[in-house]
Amino acid sequence: AAKEGSLDDLVMRPSEALSLMAELRVDDAGEFRVRNGSRLVGQFLDPDGSLIRVVNRRGDLLAVYRSDGNELVPEVVLQ
Repeated sequence: AAKEGSLDDLVMRPSEALSLMAELRVDDAGEFRVRNGSRLVGQFLDPDGSLIRVVNRRGDLLAVYRSDGNELVPEVVLQ
C-alpha cells in the first residue's frame, strides 16, 4: 500500500534530480537570457563538455547548458 502524503512529498523537483550536476544561479537579467536560449560568456571552471544546470534565484531549473571554452551553450531550455 502507498503511504499517504502530498504530491510534493512524492515527486522530486527537476533541479534536485540533477543535483550532482554543477549549478549556475542567475539573476533576473541572466534568467531572461537563459529563457531565450542565449549563450552565457564568462570565466567558468568546468572542463569543456561539462553539463551545468542553470537555476533562477528561487532554485527553479531553467536549463541545462554545456561548457565550451569561456562560454556556456544551451543544450535544453525548460522555461
